Amino acid sequence: MAEGMNRLIKLRHLYADAETISLIDGIGKLTELQELAEFRVTRKRGHQIGELKELRNLRRRLTIQNLENVENKEEAMEAKLKDKLHLDSLWLNRKPDIHSAGDREKEILEGLEPHCNLKELRIQHYGGTTSPDWLVRNQHLTNLESVYLNNCARCESLPPLGQLPFLKLLHLMSMPVKRIGAEFYGDAEQAFPSLETLKFESLKEWEEWSEADGRQFLARLRVLHFYDCLRLRKAPLLYLTSSPLVELSLKHCGDLGSALPGCLQILSSLNQLELYHYAHRTEICLSNLSELRELHLYHCPELSLHGGLRSLAKMRHMETEGCPKLYETSQPGQEYGERELRSLCHLHTDENLINNVWFTLGRLSSLRNLALHSCSDLVSFTVEQEEWFQQQTSLEHLQFLNCPNLQALPTSLATVSSIKKLSIGNCPKIGSLPNSGVPMSVKEVRIWGCPSLSDRCRKDRGPDWPKIDHIPRVCIDDELIQMT
Repeated sequence: MAEGMNRLIKLRHLYADAETISLIDGIGKLTELQELAEFRVTRKRGHQIGELKELRNLRRRLTIQNLENVENKEEAMEAKLKDKLHLDSLWLNRKPDIHSAGDREKEILEGLEPHCNLKELRIQHYGGTTSPDWLVRNQHLTNLESVYLNNCARCESLPPLGQLPFLKLLHLMSMPVKRIGAEFYGDAEQAFPSLETLKFESLKEWEEWSEADGRQFLARLRVLHFYDCLRLRKAPLLYLTSSPLVELSLKHCGDLGSALPGCLQILSSLNQLELYHYAHRTEICLSNLSELRELHLYHCPELSLHGGLRSLAKMRHMETEGCPKLYETSQPGQEYGERELRSLCHLHTDENLINNVWFTLGRLSSLRNLALHSCSDLVSFTVEQEEWFQQQTSLEHLQFLNCPNLQALPTSLATVSSIKKLSIGNCPKIGSLPNSGVPMSVKEVRIWGCPSLSDRCRKDRGPDWPKIDHIPRVCIDDELIQMT
């Protein structure tokens, strides 16, 4: 198919996978071409980077792969990317684990300077020690809206991206940066004036992020993520008071000290908060987060919560697991008055939130999906918990998952007449369904990883089968045994 394609000199649109396109010899002869999603550079004649020279009409996105096959700056300049004024997005990539001189890599990237109209730039597996001059120069790529720098393994400093006036998204990943400071913001009076999404990921050497020396910065920031930044000890979270931040996520992050609890006192616009594997002793208060709608707290063994959760009236989705000290500083006798999580629809939790359940959660009038997950210490349900289950009159999907010591389901289960789906998975000690059975409202039951329970629920022969034989859809150990 690829043979002779270079003779279609009037071709404008080429829709094919990257493998097929890479087989076309002399694709540079297709001078009217407007679509070329990916070009793979080789040293073979007809596949060198100079083939891009006359393709001035390329639009939308161009990905250039295998830049390790470009010899020097002069060869890179043959691509004439600076002439491609219709390109919106440019992705530059070489194979990982290619060892070459950093100076040579920078020179090659210098030769790939794009047109100033560019809106999105992605650089991956760059081996230079500093950024190319065209990314550092002020007033050059001023139309950039998105920048991704990924696995730039020798680049210990960042270009002054804060001076880009229209930059909305910045994602920095796998770089040996230790400190981020003044050089990051550039010389602009206001740093990152349009940035809305900022993500730091796998910056394993990163220790410090400083504010912008009294200048306003990140005035429009809405999303801030820290992933796998275990050495980070300083971040200007307390300087984001004017930012309309709606999403904050920390996963496998260093100890930010008082900055984390402090910022949660002032970021009143926050809609979503995620803390994953935050191992440092910290007490947070969420009472000021009146707009919070989604909360994820996973494996934060030293995290405690002051003031509880019940002031979060707009919360719709909450997941907590592996946070044993969450209510360590709160007392069950504390009064919350009439406050309740009246908007909560989805709750995924271990036993820590259902201990003293009327205190921690109270009545959940809107709860539709409840998953009790990884409750390693839960053996049976207390009278208080049984009464709480009976009050969940909106509950539609109830799940018991990965509870290795749970021996029995709530005896009051049959009275929760709103339940439509019941899932029981990897709870090997549950021996039977409750004597009163399951609610008549249930339309689907799924059971897996519960050997004794599965045997008792076998169709027509298990002693618990009569308790579920009215249910239209029954699936046991991934086998659909009833569908009516």
